[in-house]
Amino acid sequence: MGMSIAPDIESAVLDAQPTALEARVRELMAKRRVKTMTELAGQCQMRRTHLADILAGRTEPKVSTALKIARGIGTTVEDLFESVA
Repeated sequence: MGMSIAPDIESAVLDAQPTALEARVRELMAKRRVKTMTELAGQCQMRRTHLADILAGRTEPKVSTALKIARGIGTTVEDLFESVA
């Protein structure tokens, strides 16, 4: 017997818009040919779930974590947060 998700929760998940940071990270990932969040998390030396929480806006990154993400993508922190504010 499979689990089903309540229709209102499923709709909210499907309709969720990426945060500005997530959109920027995905844009930079495409430019730098980083294919998956798992790959990026590995390059950042962090758990994929922690990266996902940051990108979804559930937690704020520390400066050191923002540096890891920028380095993992191959960019600067300034470039990473350029259009996020």
